[in-house]
Amino acid sequence: MASFINLDSFYRDREVYPNENSYQVDARQTETWFAAARTTMVVAQNPSIKPREFATTVNIRYLSLPYTDDLAEMPIVFINFHSKEFKDIHLISSINGVQIDAKFVCRFDKIQNDRNGDPMWIHYQCNMEQTMRFKRGDPVVLSITTRSGNILPQQDTDVPTDADPTKQSQITFEITPYINDADYSNHTTTPFSF
Repeated sequence: MASFINLDSFYRDREVYPNENSYQVDARQTETWFAAARTTMVVAQNPSIKPREFATTVNIRYLSLPYTDDLAEMPIVFINFHSKEFKDIHLISSINGVQIDAKFVCRFDKIQNDRNGDPMWIHYQCNMEQTMRFKRGDPVVLSITTRSGNILPQQDTDVPTDADPTKQSQITFEITPYINDADYSNHTTTPFSF
């Protein structure tokens, strides 16, 4: 069973996190996400391997960022997304470990224009599936970075001015129980005999 997390930077705490490309969603803001506490524990196929708690498969289903000339020249952006309790690193191997915190690489897809034909949004695709520890209902951290690991610059207005809805990052994650691999499975099997 999949659940979805939609993060629209419009609703972040703008006083604490002015940049729409780097913010935390705290526990108060996540308390409505799940009706009851759910945990996922993967079961090792080999009894000598310790089970991992909160193992989850995460996909990006949608990413759009406000258009800027600089961003339009970047073929990819990197996404760091994790629950605050678990900060897995090196989920993407890169030369010299420059993307130590990145969980996803998103590639440019298309530019969306406004009604006057001016560029307004840049849409991205991500065909990666990431398996990581993710505690549901825990505060989450999101940051969007360049190839060098720098957080994308702020486009939104500063407090006390109201947030500009056209200058927000928007991303939707699909969260599913861990999909099995050679070492782990999200279910146990009972051997049968004839």
